[in-house]
Amino acid sequence: MDNTMRRLVAQINAGDYASGRPKRNFDTGAGIAFGVMSSQHEDLLHEAVDDISTNGDDLCYLAWKEESSKFLTDLLVRIWVPGSDAIDLIPELEEAAETVDMMIGPLVQAIADSLVVLNGNVPMVVEETLDALADTYFSDEAHYRWEDDHGHTVELCADGDVVVSKSPYYTLCREATACLANAGYLTDQPGSYKAYCLGPEWFKNEKPPYPVWAVDGDDLR
Repeated sequence: MDNTMRRLVAQINAGDYASGRPKRNFDTGAGIAFGVMSSQHEDLLHEAVDDISTNGDDLCYLAWKEESSKFLTDLLVRIWVPGSDAIDLIPELEEAAETVDMMIGPLVQAIADSLVVLNGNVPMVVEETLDALADTYFSDEAHYRWEDDHGHTVELCADGDVVVSKSPYYTLCREATACLANAGYLTDQPGSYKAYCLGPEWFKNEKPPYPVWAVDGDDLR
């Protein structure tokens, strides 16, 4: 994993991409911490965990795309002359390809095609280029976020943890370690730290390994 991706993963895990809350991994409006547990827990439904990566957004990819878009836009604005051929840009694009982890051939071809079709509209050229090359993106790290149909907002981290940042349910557990500051470790029971948790439908026989209360009404489920 290159240094850029390491930094992006670190930012995500630290909460920089979470929501800009003043207190990381904590819903200050509701007074409820984010919950975290291992995706390998024996009671979790594997298909439910798979839904996060299948249906969710890869935050590492989105962060890479954002940085790549800014880099390529700044570069093309600086070096491209209207009417010129993308082939003339190869020396500069070779360095760009290395920076954004792309092969030079596909990058030049995608930019060349977009410059012609979009008549040199650089922001749109970059957007079309990155969309055209999306299938070539690869990283050995991934971090997904998904909102299910039951009110959960969950993330599947590169280390295999599931983070619950919104839920109609909470549990009382113990506070997690400093690696996910302010969060609650859902299966560290019993405890008194209020944290969002996964609802019964995420577990085998709909039996979570912790007590579950409804956020709206505080009813024990």
